[in-house]
Amino acid sequence: NYFTFISSANKYEGSTIRLRGFTLLDDTFIADGYFMLGKYNISCCAADAIFVGFYVKDFEGLKENTWYEIEGVLFSSVDGDGYETMAINPINIKEIDAKDEDQYVYPCYSYDEGLCKEVEKYDLSY
Repeated sequence: NYFTFISSANKYEGSTIRLRGFTLLDDTFIADGYFMLGKYNISCCAADAIFVGFYVKDFEGLKENTWYEIEGVLFSSVDGDGYETMAINPINIKEIDAKDEDQYVYPCYSYDEGLCKEVEKYDLSY
């Protein structure tokens, strides 16, 4: 859960993370020297979708609104508005085919009942 992660971010510093998403390269809330990788979060319907993702240290040759899988190490950083956040220092970046990806993430409140198994379709082990 993105919000749980942010509230206890310090315990993840130095951890390796792998994620998939699409890029935002140039926006007013992105700090210089970074891009963002993420998806749209839906809490009710598509009309309330907002982009959520991670800051990633700048990596040359990336394209705007393109899907990538990134592996990297989490570290403390500051966003474009001066707020503390976590960012990724990339180790590996590869462009991926978006045809099997969903541009949205949806809340799931039923993990114990096995209804949120959709994430298991990705092999993100390393």
